[in-house]
Amino acid sequence: YPVCPGTNYYAIGSPGIPKATILLPSGKTFRMTAGNLSEQNIYIQKATINSKPVNSPYFTYNDIKDGGELVFHMGPKPNKKWGAQVDFNMLNSIDEIK
Repeated sequence: YPVCPGTNYYAIGSPGIPKATILLPSGKTFRMTAGNLSEQNIYIQKATINSKPVNSPYFTYNDIKDGGELVFHMGPKPNKKWGAQVDFNMLNSIDEIK
C-alpha cells in the first residue's frame, strides 16, 4: 500500500501468503514470493527486487513498473537491521511521480 497517498512509494510488510502475481497495465507481471514462510517464520530477514537487495521498508513504482520479482527470505526472529535504511526526504515532494 502507499506510504503516503499521492507518492511513488509503497510500504513493505511481512507477507501473509507464500506467493502472488500481479498483472501490470503494460501486460508484464510482477511476482512476490516469500521463501520459508510459515506460522513461525513471519519476519523478513532480507528481500530483493529483481535480484537487487532491498534494505528499506519501501519500494517505488519505478522498481516494479517493468515487471519482475520481489523475493522475501523469512525467519522466526526479527532482523532488526533489515528495513532500517530509511530516506525521510522521500516524502518532501510528489514531483517525482509527474
